[in-house]
This record gives sequence, C-alpha cells and structure tokens, in this order.
Amino acid sequence: ILQHINNMIILKKRIENHSERKRILSKRGYDEDDLLDQNDVRIYQFDTADTETEITELKWNEEAGFILKTFAKALDALLNETIDISSEDLDL
Repeated sequence: ILQHINNMIILKKRIENHSERKRILSKRGYDEDDLLDQNDVRIYQFDTADTETEITELKWNEEAGFILKTFAKALDALLNETIDISSEDLDL
C-alpha cells in the first residue's frame, strides 16, 4: 500500500508532461483523480518495545518517497529467507 501511495505522489510530481502522465495513467487503469499531493499525505511509523509505543511521522524523501524502515527490515528478512530456501536442494 505504501508503495502505491509513493507511486501516486511521484507520478503527480515528476511526470509534468501531461501526455506522458496520461499514457501511464491509462496503461495502469488510473485517472488524474487517483494522483496524490505529498502535502496531503501523512505516514506514521509505530515502533513497539515492551509496553511502549513510539510514533514517528515519516518525512517525504524526494528520491524514494516515504520509507518505512520497519517494513524494509521485514521485507529484507523475508527475501533472505526466500534465498536460503531456494538455494537448498529440496526433495519435495
């Protein structure tokens, strides 16, 4: 979901050529109303430790959009697990 939000903001910000933006929107089944303005979006990260929860508002990164570090860590761990399993000689 977060990547989709990033995509809709980036498409609005970076693709200034109207015909190119329209082509991409049409190809993906979207229209101009689906695009988001970064100033209208707030993303928060919740970090828990024991009984405490820290809430941090994420800042927009012009190159990568909103970066959710906890999600990136989980995705990286899952990718490493997949690589480990895929590289094993499994007898199924």
